[in-house]
Amino acid sequence: MRNAVDSLGSEERLGEIGEILSRGVELLLQSRVRVIEKETTRNEELNGEAHEVVHDSPIIQMTTRFGSISTADVIEKMGMTRSTARRRLAELVDSGDLVAEGKGRGARYRVASKSGN
Repeated sequence: MRNAVDSLGSEERLGEIGEILSRGVELLLQSRVRVIEKETTRNEELNGEAHEVVHDSPIIQMTTRFGSISTADVIEKMGMTRSTARRRLAELVDSGDLVAEGKGRGARYRVASKSGN
């Protein structure tokens, strides 16, 4: 009986540790994206190419890293509500930064190529 209780407690602790590590990775990714944004903005200013920084670049960074993402990926990794994630993805598609593949819940998004698609 004691081993079963100890095992259950260990599994719960491992689950909690996994969640903590997962959140840490997400925060690290978001932090790295902010550093890249600052470096890019600084380089653009130095080169006279300053323009508005896309506020959703963490989504673009995540898409670049994984190849393609879904709305559910954005919700899970970025901590957004479904409506916010959908709106931000739609804005990035409208601006030409992302390309939608498919429709509805099965839609995936990838970074648009520089040549137009």
